[in-house]
Order: sequence, then C-alpha cells, then structure tokens
Amino acid sequence: MESTFIKKDSTLGTLKVVIRTEDYQKAVETETKKIAAKAHLKGFRPGKAPLGVIKNLYGNQILSDEINKLFGNAVNSYLVDNKIDYLGEPMPSEEYKDEFSFDWKTASDFTFHVDIATSSPFELSFDSIKATNYQVSFDDAAIDEAIKNITSRFASRQEVETSEATDVIMGNMVSVNVLAGDEAPFETKSVFIPTERVKEEAKAQFVGLSKDNQITFTPSDSFDNLKDVRYMLGIFDEAVLDKIEGEAFTLTVTKIERSLPAEMNEELFEKVFPGEEVKDEATFRNKVAQINTESLQKEANTFTTAIIKDKLMEAHSFELPQAFLKKWLMFSNKGKVSVEDVEKEYPMFEESLRWIVIQRKIVAANNIQVEVGEIESYAMDMLANQMRQYGIYTEENLKALPNIARKMLKENNGKQFRDIENMLFEEKVQTVLLAQVPMTAESIAWKDLVSLSETYYKEKAEKTGTATA
Repeated sequence: MESTFIKKDSTLGTLKVVIRTEDYQKAVETETKKIAAKAHLKGFRPGKAPLGVIKNLYGNQILSDEINKLFGNAVNSYLVDNKIDYLGEPMPSEEYKDEFSFDWKTASDFTFHVDIATSSPFELSFDSIKATNYQVSFDDAAIDEAIKNITSRFASRQEVETSEATDVIMGNMVSVNVLAGDEAPFETKSVFIPTERVKEEAKAQFVGLSKDNQITFTPSDSFDNLKDVRYMLGIFDEAVLDKIEGEAFTLTVTKIERSLPAEMNEELFEKVFPGEEVKDEATFRNKVAQINTESLQKEANTFTTAIIKDKLMEAHSFELPQAFLKKWLMFSNKGKVSVEDVEKEYPMFEESLRWIVIQRKIVAANNIQVEVGEIESYAMDMLANQMRQYGIYTEENLKALPNIARKMLKENNGKQFRDIENMLFEEKVQTVLLAQVPMTAESIAWKDLVSLSETYYKEKAEKTGTATA
C-alpha cells in the first residue's frame, strides 16, 4: 500500500492512496471463510456452502468493506504520522471523482485521491500581545449585597393582611370584556403576582390590598413583557396571551404572602456551607467573600483570555481554503443546509476555525494533554456537587460514583466525554496564555469588571457581527 502527498498550494494538498491485491487478498479470504462457516443457505448444510457460492453472494461486499477499511486507515495513519493539522475532513478529490466507482468483480488494484486542507504556515508568537491581568476585589459593600441575596434565597414566606411593594399577591382574575372569539369573560384562578415585577408607574395599585379586595388593571400595561409573567397570571395558552393585549381584568385577592429573609444564624450557615464548620457571622462573611472572589476571578480570567484570543487572531495572518471549507460544510451537512445558509454563516465559522488553528499551535508548543482519568475525575466531582445540591450525598451513592460517572460519559455516543475534554483543554490553554502573555496587573471591583466586559462584547458584536466569550 502506498500513500503519496501532493501539495497544490499553501492550504491544499491531495493524498494519493494505492491499494494493491496483496494488501487485501489475505484478509478477504479470511473473512470469506468466516462467513462460510456460519452461513445457512438453502440446499446446503449449515456452514458447508462452497466458497465459490459465498463469493458470488457476498464477495463484492466483503471486498468493499476491506478496501474501505484499508483506505480509511491509510488516510488516518498518514495524517497522524506526518502531524498534519488538517481542517474539516479529507474529501474525495474533484479531479479524480470517477475513481470511487468500481466494478468490484474485475478490479484488482485501487487508487484513491482525497483533498486535504490546512492553514497556510505561520509562526506563533506572543511578543506583540499585551493584556491586562484583572484582579477582582470584593469589598464589604459587595459582601453585604451577596449576603442579602443569600438571605433572600433562603427566605421563608408568611401570610400577611395588607400588601406592600415587595409582596406576592394571589387571587382570581376575570376579564372585564369578553375576549375575541369567546362566549364569556376569560377567568383564571391561579394568579400570583410578585409586586416587584410590576412596572414602577403601576405599582401603587397593588400596595395596601387585603383579602377579598378587588382592583381592575390591564396586564399588558402593568408588566414589561407578558410572556415573562404568563405563568404568574395563570395563562398558559399563547393564543390567549395574544388576545389579552390591551384588555382590562378584575383581580380578587385571596391571599398575600411576604418573604422574610433568613436570619443570620448557624442554621443558615449550615444550609449555605454544609459540613464546613461555619459557626459565626465573621467566618460566614469571610467564606462568602472567598467563594465569590474565586468565582469572579474565574470570570475575570475568562474575559482576559477572550481579549488575548482576539489579539492573537489579529496578530497572526494566515490563509484558509475558503472554497474547500464551504464545500466541506455542504458535504458534512448534506440536506440540512443550503448554499445561502453556508454563505451567511461562513464568517462566524471561519473566525472560530482561526482560533482552533492558533489553539492547536499553543497545544503542540506546550505539550498540552487531557488524560481519561482527568475527565473521569471531573465528571465525578460534578456528580458529587449535584448530590450535595439535592441532598443525596450519601456513603452509598459515593461508592457508586465511579460507575455512574463512567456510564454518564458513554451516553449520547460520548458527547459528555467530549464536552468535558474540550472544556479541560480550554482551561489548560487559558492557563498557558495567562502565564506566558505579557500582562499588567490591575485591581478591579467586580461591578466594574461586569460593565467592562459587557461593553467589550457589545462593541465587538457591533463591529464584526459576532461575539466571543
């Protein structure tokens, strides 16, 4: 078997694979005998059909399978052995498209040509890249706000007699008029209205209400978006939602509930940080600050990496085979996309592909690898966190964790495995970039970081029509 690579230009080449009779003959004969030994054919005892009969019935398929296997192995071996960073997938060469049609009964030697795409050569360098290493600060005011959110999340509810601006009002709602196409006023008895969601200019109407009080209001005037509150209003039908636009309703109050923030005590500390021996408010505040700072620092690092990524793509100029890649997108999504779809989406696809090309250089230069054990360990940690969240973090479940993780990683043809692998690769690439790209450290409040990142992504989207996160 021979494999020869013919370079066409800086981004395209053709791999010629020649498969001769001696490359496949023995394997074909072996497979034919295996099938003969198991064959149940009319007129012959099981496994006793002559090889000639088996060849006439199954010979073409046996030969085809073996040639396809040898051809696929030859292409993959050439790409791996020669460390070719190909783009898309190898495709049958247009110049030799007829060679993929054979008369399997007469053919002996087989020759295939496939086109292989790469980027044009370039050298990876961080020398011209400068970035800011944002270090998130989480001050007392931010800690207070985080704790306020926590006490609200673990709040209890209490029924009250008179509504205030932060209460939830429950009741029955009836349309003042008969809606279009209906025979009677529309009525729903499962209304719950968080007054915090009501527009500021309409909020006064919902304050000071008691049980059995009635008010008439127009939902489409009282809320910014009816679709956001349709479940609160007890309206699940899209058609009905469209009909109530501009319509007035009478609400009869049946119950009012008030959210009471959780008290700062050991019960709350244990709920938020189970098993971590947080016994007093000072320790709790420190823990909240630590957790939030770590989380926000990850976001800061992700933002810094996104900026570096964009700068690397600006600093490195290389060609991509557009015509080949568009043809490959059509081929790999056969019947699912049109030429117009490919033309429309190609700029975004090319941007992501340019980053993949640069990322491969970073991976190769730093020998970045993700081992199966790392993927399994991450999956087990993820499952353990879910167990804690749902209160099923038991010794029995922990023993079963490795098997559960392995099963999860095999589901959907290994999709979860690949997703975790890609994420771990991204994390390792990020670590390299943050360590090797020249950077200036800058302390930043977390709110300022959020504002800065939102502005950056918005400006990029306006400039390019895409956003990178």
